[in-house]
Amino acid sequence: MTITEYIGANTVGITGPTGLSPKHGNLIQVDSVYGSDSLGASEPYRNPFKTITSALTHAYSGQTVQVLPGNYSETITIPSGVSVRGASTQTTILGITGATGPTTMVTMGTQTRLEDMTITLESPNNVNLVGIHFPGATPTNSKVRTCVANVTYDGPTGSNNVFGVLADGTSINPNTYASLDSIRSSTINVNVPNSGCTGCNIRGVYVSNACRFSARDTNIYTNGPTGIAGSNVSIGVETSNASAFTQIKAGTIYGTTQDIARTAGTLLISFTDLINYNAGATSFSVGTEPNTVNFGFIGNPATNTTYYLAPGTLPIASLPTGVFQIPFAQNQILFAGTIYFSGTLGTASITLNVYKNGGASPVFSISLTDSQKFNTNNGMSVSFSTSDYYDVRVVTVGNPGTGNFNSALSFY
Repeated sequence: MTITEYIGANTVGITGPTGLSPKHGNLIQVDSVYGSDSLGASEPYRNPFKTITSALTHAYSGQTVQVLPGNYSETITIPSGVSVRGASTQTTILGITGATGPTTMVTMGTQTRLEDMTITLESPNNVNLVGIHFPGATPTNSKVRTCVANVTYDGPTGSNNVFGVLADGTSINPNTYASLDSIRSSTINVNVPNSGCTGCNIRGVYVSNACRFSARDTNIYTNGPTGIAGSNVSIGVETSNASAFTQIKAGTIYGTTQDIARTAGTLLISFTDLINYNAGATSFSVGTEPNTVNFGFIGNPATNTTYYLAPGTLPIASLPTGVFQIPFAQNQILFAGTIYFSGTLGTASITLNVYKNGGASPVFSISLTDSQKFNTNNGMSVSFSTSDYYDVRVVTVGNPGTGNFNSALSFY
C-alpha cells in the first residue's frame, strides 16, 4: 500500500464544534418540528419557538417572526410593527378545523405585515368565522402579501357570518388616497356548501366601517348556497358604510349571489374581472374608461310623447318608430347613466328609461324636471348576459319646449 492510499483510507475530516445555534438579530424563528416554546422564551433570538403565538409574545416593533414549514393550529394577533413571514404558502399552514366558538385566524396590528402563508379555518358549528381581520387603522397601514385564506362553514344550518377578510377599522380620512394596498398577490376563498345555511352572511371581503381598503392582484372566490331568500347571500366584495372606500385593482371576483355589492360608501373597480357580472341592484365606480353608449336626438320634443332611441344622436324625425333592440356580445353591467337637455323644461319633464328583454317596466331610469339640464343615476346597476337585449326610450310629460336631448349609458 502506498502512502497516498494509506492516508486516504485512514484519514477522516475534522468535526466542527458543537454548541448553541448562532443568534439572529431582530429575527425570531418558529419551527413546528424542532422548536420549543420554553427554550425559545429563554433565548428568543437563538432558539426557535414551537408556536407562532409564543414567538409573537417576544416580538417587538421592527422585528420579523420567521415561520418555518409546518402546520400551526392556532390563531394569532400580530403586535404593532412586527412582520410575520412564512416559508411558502404551499408548506406553511396556519389552520384550525372544527372550530367550536367564534374564531378569527389572524388579527392585523398597526404597521404589521403577513406574507407567504396559507390561513385555513373550518367549522361545522354555527359560529362567526373570519380569516383575516383588519381593525382600527390597519386597513391603511398594514399589509398582507402572497397569502391564501380559506374559510369554510359546513354545518347543516346556520345564521352566522363567514368572512374571508373583515375590515371594520376606521381611518382618519378614508377618501384620501393611500399608495399602500391592504392585500396584494393573494387568494381569498370562502366556501359554504350546505344549502341548509338559511341565514349565513357569506363574504370574501367585507368592509363595514369608515376606512379605506384596497386589494391588488388578488383573486376573491365566495361560494354559497343559491335560491334562498333573506340575509343568506354569497358576495365576493361588499362595502356597507357610507364613509367606506373600497378599491379592487387587477383582480378577479366571484360571488354565487353577486360578485360585488356597494350597500353604502364607495366601491371602485379597476381592471378587475367580475365572473358573474352581477352587482345586485347596487352601483359602483370604475377606475378605467367604461364602455359608454350615447343616445340622443336633435329637434324639439313634443308634448306627452314616447320616443324610441337608437345608439348615436339622430334627427328626431329619423328615430325608430318602435322598440329598437340592442343585444350584448358579452356579459355586462349597466352601472351609471347621464342625460342632458339643452332647453328649459319649465313644468314639463323628460325621462330616459332602459328596458330589459322587452319587459313591461323599465329597469333603469333618469329624469329631468323644472330647471334641470343634467342629471345622473349612479345609484343602481343592472346585469345583462349574452342572451339579453335592451332598448332605450324617452318619455316627455307636458311640453318640454325647444331643445336637443343627449344621454350616455355606462357599462362594465
